[in-house]
Amino acid sequence: MWSFKTDAAALRKALRPHQFIHPNQSPVEWHTVLTESESGVSITTTNHTLIFYSKLEVKVESDLDDYLTVAFPLLRVMAYLKDMGSEVFTVFWSESRIEFRSIGGFIAFETGDPNDAMIDFAMDTQEGSFEVSPVKLQTAMRFVRPAISTDLMRPTLITVLLERSSLDKDKVCAVATDGHLLGWTQFPMKNPSGDFRFITDGLAAKFITDYFPVQDDKLAGVVTFMNTVTEVEPMKVSWGENRSWFEHNGCILMVVNPDGEYPKYRNVIPETGDNVIFIKRDKWVPLLKQMLATMGDSIDFGVTFDLGVIDPGRITMTRSSVDAKGKGRITMPGTYQGVAFVINFNIKYLLAVIEAMPGQGIRIYLTGRETAAVVIPETAPDDYLYLVMPMRD
Repeated sequence: MWSFKTDAAALRKALRPHQFIHPNQSPVEWHTVLTESESGVSITTTNHTLIFYSKLEVKVESDLDDYLTVAFPLLRVMAYLKDMGSEVFTVFWSESRIEFRSIGGFIAFETGDPNDAMIDFAMDTQEGSFEVSPVKLQTAMRFVRPAISTDLMRPTLITVLLERSSLDKDKVCAVATDGHLLGWTQFPMKNPSGDFRFITDGLAAKFITDYFPVQDDKLAGVVTFMNTVTEVEPMKVSWGENRSWFEHNGCILMVVNPDGEYPKYRNVIPETGDNVIFIKRDKWVPLLKQMLATMGDSIDFGVTFDLGVIDPGRITMTRSSVDAKGKGRITMPGTYQGVAFVINFNIKYLLAVIEAMPGQGIRIYLTGRETAAVVIPETAPDDYLYLVMPMRD
């Protein structure tokens, strides 16, 4: 029998990232593996696309010399921990069961064969790596996420492309596109293994932005109760044949990626041109949401932007149907410089892009009614870009 003491809050925090990876619809409960490690216990979960490994620093006690690895039903354990507050308890595990004992009582779950989880990190297949700030990687993944495709017939687009920047060799680019949107950003890196270009599954982007436990850049140089945090540990990003790895602070995410080459996206990025809309994010987002709310359950999310045709320099947004009271037409704040014309966009796509932009000031460059709009922020305009395809009449 092996055991360790912890509290419910600490264990919930440790297991929360694993809960995202656990496949909810699987008929098999045992996708999470627990084993003793040098500094406590290690926890590993897989859904066969993502594999996540983390450590819980506790003192493990055992009357045996060997380690014991067991698979346990993560979702049932999390349901048990949900309402326990910060109660302290002892976790016991053996080949057949895992128990949680506290002053108020105990509960036990049957364990499974860890081989059923089919966990294989295949660390020896790595071909190269680089290091980045974990917070900057999260920011980049969050920025491009709206453009990640959900089309299962085009698996290479259900990914994020990571490649060494051709504009600045000390930066890495993150790219995503679904054919309607294209998101591109670049951010600093260190110690790259030469040039690289690989894809990582879109599920990894969601996990990294929402669940991967990272040490915040803002902690650098901050005096804490125990010591001074002088430097944030970088995240190591590695790649291999159909694999990518993200390692930080004792945690490892391994991603099994689809086969195929990512499209040559640079060919579709147009020149910015002289037609420009100048807007503020906090002014446009509420109005776009207001217009979207008037569409209800409509399957037509197209809106038309009148750029200076009716009123020079003014921007008017109109949905496909406007009632007698003018509902469905909004004069948008901001200014337009350029040739007067009208252009149609899917309001959902446009809203997602504007919400993703860093800072308040945004410029939308247009070259024609059927050419992608180039959207860049006034903050760091060389490091962030979105393309939004217009809708045809």
